[in-house]
Amino acid sequence: MVYRNNEPYNDLPLLPPPATIETARVLRRCITASRALAELKGAGNLIPNQSILINSIPLQEARLSSEIENIVTTQDALFRAAVEEPHRTDPRTREVLRYRTALRHGFDTLPSRPIGIDLMLELCAMLHDEPATLRDQEPILIEEMKLSHNDRNQVTFVCDIAIDRAGVYDFAFRLFPKNPILPHRQDFNLVKWI
Repeated sequence: MVYRNNEPYNDLPLLPPPATIETARVLRRCITASRALAELKGAGNLIPNQSILINSIPLQEARLSSEIENIVTTQDALFRAAVEEPHRTDPRTREVLRYRTALRHGFDTLPSRPIGIDLMLELCAMLHDEPATLRDQEPILIEEMKLSHNDRNQVTFVCDIAIDRAGVYDFAFRLFPKNPILPHRQDFNLVKWI
């Protein structure tokens, strides 16, 4: 079968697969993994501040990604800044910490909110420590279009846009599907710009 990214593939097999997954070999590995996790949990209880373990991975990601932009700091400065007052740290370290904060916020937000312009602006504001805007305050309207007509081969939606000032307007519309069974509203190459 040839892959075509603009055609959905609806003949996927249903989950769970008919094959037996919980074999004796898999269950033995689960027991080994469970023991290793119990040991890790016990070792973690010896650390007074366990959030250091959780924060170290996004902190390293933030530091290494910031180095690409020539913003260089050390792990030691980052860990010190994470527990000290923010105003006592140097600007490079504060910028990397903002990167870490935005990365964490984006990760925590994804289960409850799709990726969209509003989330991107929010994350940019966290990164730059100031409000973020798009193209000199161009108005962005996020409206759900209303179904006007539904024929078998054609569906028509309408959207009312109020114009409150005179001038020449250029409009761009981004349409994406909305359905509770879609994992993300911008998946499956269904987003269209008109």
